[in-house]
Amino acid sequence: MNSALPQGFADINVLDAFAGSGALGIEALSRGAASCLFCDSAPKAVKTIKDNLLKLNIAAPVLLGDTLTLLKKGELGKIVPFDLVILDPPYAFKQQQVHELIAQLAERNLLQPYALISYEHASNTSDPLQSPLMTDSYHGRSLELLSCKRYGTTQIDFIIHHEEE
Repeated sequence: MNSALPQGFADINVLDAFAGSGALGIEALSRGAASCLFCDSAPKAVKTIKDNLLKLNIAAPVLLGDTLTLLKKGELGKIVPFDLVILDPPYAFKQQQVHELIAQLAERNLLQPYALISYEHASNTSDPLQSPLMTDSYHGRSLELLSCKRYGTTQIDFIIHHEEE
């Protein structure tokens, strides 16, 4: 992700939307991110994140709940806009819900200009450029698929949020 973030991780604000153990957000913090908001819908995962942060002596907000639901309730509106959004949902999670989350983040001005979104999911086509993100899902929302990386049955889509014109 570092090459897609020209400024690196220094002083960026991160959203780890399906945080699990918190490893990806903690890694961003270890590389110099100013803040990371951790969200997960599983109480056990939230406890693990809090335990990991405590062991590392890191203070960071951890929210219990589905990120899209928290966003719609205004729970994420108290946070500064994000420079990096990490999306690593369970592979069974519906891609349409992830697309809606990304669109809502953009529409609610919770993405900095040129924010990077990293979305890991199961690869469901033989051609990564036929990803659902290449469809009309993001037209008019200043979002663009930057690249797709395939690793076996896993695909990571990198999406960039452009400034509104």
